[in-house]
Amino acid sequence: MKTKIYKLLSIVKHGLLALALAVFTVSAHAQATYTFNFTGFVQTVTLSPANYLIECWGGNGGDVTAGPGGGGRGGYTKGEINIITPGTALNIYVGGKGGNASGSTSGAGAGGWNGGGGGGAVGRSGAGGGGASDVRLGGTGATNRIIVAGGGGGAAYYNFLAAGGNGGGIVAQNGDLINSSNITTTGGGGAGANGATPGAAAVGTASGTATGGGGGGSAAGSSIGQPGTGGGQGGSAGINGSGSTGSAGGGGGGFAGGAGGVQTNNAGVAGGGGSSFIGGVTTATTAMFGQTGYTTNPNSTGNGWVRITELCSISLFSSGSNSLAPSICSGQSLTLTTNGVGNYNWSTGNNTSNTIAVTPTVTTIYTLSAVSPSACVAVSNITVIVSQGQPTLSIVSSTNQICLGRTVTLTASGALSYSWTNGITNGASFQPSLTQVYNVTGQNACGTASAQTTVTVAPLSVTAVTSNSVLCAGQTTTLTAASAVNGYTWQPFGFTGSNVIVGVSASTIYTVTASDGTCSGTSTVSVNALPIPTIVAAASATNFCQGNSATLTASGAVSYVWQPGNLTGSSIVVSPLIPTLYSVVGVASNSCFSSASQVVIVNSSPTLNISSSDPIICGGSTATLLISGASTYTWSNNSTASINVVSPSQSTVYTVIGADATTGCISNGSIALNVFSPTLSITGNTAVCAGSSATLQASGANTYQWSNGFTGPNNVISPTSNSIITVSALTNSGSINCPSDGSVQIVILPNPTINIVATKTAICRGESANFSSTGAQTYTWSTGATSNSIVVTSSLVTTINYSVSGTNSLGCINNSSVSLKVNSCTGIDNLILNQIEFAVFPNPNNGSFSIKANSNCQLSIFNELGQLIQEKMLTEENNYSYNVYNYLPGVYMIQLKDGQNSSTKKIIVTK
Repeated sequence: MKTKIYKLLSIVKHGLLALALAVFTVSAHAQATYTFNFTGFVQTVTLSPANYLIECWGGNGGDVTAGPGGGGRGGYTKGEINIITPGTALNIYVGGKGGNASGSTSGAGAGGWNGGGGGGAVGRSGAGGGGASDVRLGGTGATNRIIVAGGGGGAAYYNFLAAGGNGGGIVAQNGDLINSSNITTTGGGGAGANGATPGAAAVGTASGTATGGGGGGSAAGSSIGQPGTGGGQGGSAGINGSGSTGSAGGGGGGFAGGAGGVQTNNAGVAGGGGSSFIGGVTTATTAMFGQTGYTTNPNSTGNGWVRITELCSISLFSSGSNSLAPSICSGQSLTLTTNGVGNYNWSTGNNTSNTIAVTPTVTTIYTLSAVSPSACVAVSNITVIVSQGQPTLSIVSSTNQICLGRTVTLTASGALSYSWTNGITNGASFQPSLTQVYNVTGQNACGTASAQTTVTVAPLSVTAVTSNSVLCAGQTTTLTAASAVNGYTWQPFGFTGSNVIVGVSASTIYTVTASDGTCSGTSTVSVNALPIPTIVAAASATNFCQGNSATLTASGAVSYVWQPGNLTGSSIVVSPLIPTLYSVVGVASNSCFSSASQVVIVNSSPTLNISSSDPIICGGSTATLLISGASTYTWSNNSTASINVVSPSQSTVYTVIGADATTGCISNGSIALNVFSPTLSITGNTAVCAGSSATLQASGANTYQWSNGFTGPNNVISPTSNSIITVSALTNSGSINCPSDGSVQIVILPNPTINIVATKTAICRGESANFSSTGAQTYTWSTGATSNSIVVTSSLVTTINYSVSGTNSLGCINNSSVSLKVNSCTGIDNLILNQIEFAVFPNPNNGSFSIKANSNCQLSIFNELGQLIQEKMLTEENNYSYNVYNYLPGVYMIQLKDGQNSSTKKIIVTK
């Protein structure tokens, strides 16, 4: 039927459709939509002339009821077809959903109708593959397919669910494994008969191709020792590689090796989806489930579905007097005809007829709006090419000169059709056998014209060059050949390639042959080789110690460059540290060069390893210096031993010379020994007044231990006699602690003894008394006076205590006090003033002092707060005296009473 359609279209192209239309009767009808559900048998529809959209959905693969489904989805395809013959029949095949399987040892699922493969049943059962949905034109054979939607692959299950592959891609999609990452599935398998048993088992291919589904799967032995048997067979879909049409269908799923797979990890292997085909329709697309362009199957049962929708369209045809219609020569006319059935609206303004006559002067596009045979309004257009005169031809040749056996392309332009002599086709390559002229005739609607061109057949042209035609013997040059081919062979050495690098030892002529197996040619190139100089190198000494030198001399050329060092000249002086190979390049007068070399052996100086038992020592300590690496040693302190014990008084650098007894080479070395001598100093007041304390500060160390038990840098002492205080210290430097000692003598200075002589100690109001002090060098009274005597008076009746502080020439201080009783003197008793005389010493003191009176009296001692501290009777038995011990520092009042008379003195404890 396809062949008949193509012939009919050819008739239309040549302007004869008007006659064909005369025998057809076209009536208007409403746009139609035809839908086809799964029935399990072929369905047929007869269509009127119009454009139609065909949509197909393949059947889904079967599910495994023991797992969560898993059947693959059927594919989706769509495309358009133009029906021009009334009563054209299309045969509809709607694929069935693959049979489900329980996933247990019960029977496997059957393949869906129209090519679905059955599931396997080894150990566990697999679901069947879905059948393909397709539409066939002109018959019911597989070769009559114009559009196919592949079926989905069946699922399989063991310990994991293997989901069937989705059908519908140009390439069959593999099944997807659920809950496992190392199970492999493959594409759809061999075709099954419609509604019958699956096709024969086949070894599965990796997946389907662009023209067919993958091969079916025969199960292999499982990893748990189960024998493999036939898995379900998937259906291929689409045109296979040999050009014939494969059967439609989705892959079948099976346990232990369904369509194209083997069991792995105790898991079933699902079937792959079948491929789709859209080669018999136009404006076509195909998509698998999940891809862009996929449309959901309106049938929710899992079976396939087919929908044919009439599209709104009309067609335009032209008549004409030549074979190039719709093409005319300027001034000619032609007739345009449509299959529209009413409401004509031509772009020329004619609105009454389905046929119009036009006479365009230039190429023109004519448009028509009309009611289509399917009773809808459609628009179409046709282009009429207008030629202004006979054609003017031009020819473009891919080349005008070729080698015998090569091809050339001649392309003429300027006309609508072309006819060449010598049997060639315009724009197509051909192979000329000899040089000749080629003629072309071009035709348009106005007539014909001719043109010609010549193609010369000649031997292959080859060019050969060298990067350097004159060079020194032993150097290299690059030989380059160029031609219209890529194969080259060079002689005399047989190298191949368009670019070769050759080493030249003598002047040579090189020949290159270029060939592609058909064309060949040769060329030559000459290279001249110049002689190179003979260089001789010698050394004044070839064996010496590091630090010495040798003279190297070269001959045989006119200039020289030595390496290493890039030194120039025929002679150079070198002092290498290690054995060294010196090379010299000599350049002759012809600019050619060669080289020579000379080895200089350098005996290594001994490597001295010097260490110290201590990197730093305290002053007066010893350290052991160790050395190795040589045979004999000479130290800067005249030692020749490898173990050198030293005791420097200050930081010292010791040097040593080590000699190797075998080579006589020497090395110098040194090591620094740091000596740390701490500097301890003691500062502070070393002369103190009796009863006072002194603070000594030590510095220059990290820790201190004083002879009086104190630790730390500061020592507060209260000596009672002249004494010597010592301190032992440790000073840290790096990893060592160095000891040091120091001492200081403390001298006790005497305090002055202050005596106060009073003219009287009791006065009447308004009278005065005189107090004089002795025993010191300077004085300060409690009244602020600084003389040795003061005059005091009072208008109040009270008792006033006066004190004086005296400082001797050593700077030591002592105190004394006296009380003055002021009476009102209103009676005779008040005129009798008497005071008890007593002495307190020393004052100030360190907490121990003596009290001496001259008669019987009551002794009371008060603190600064007026609290009574101690009481004592002074009598003749205790010699009117009392000794006090261990008072705390402070100010105390000493009071003596004998009846009505009393005296008070202040004493200071400064401990």
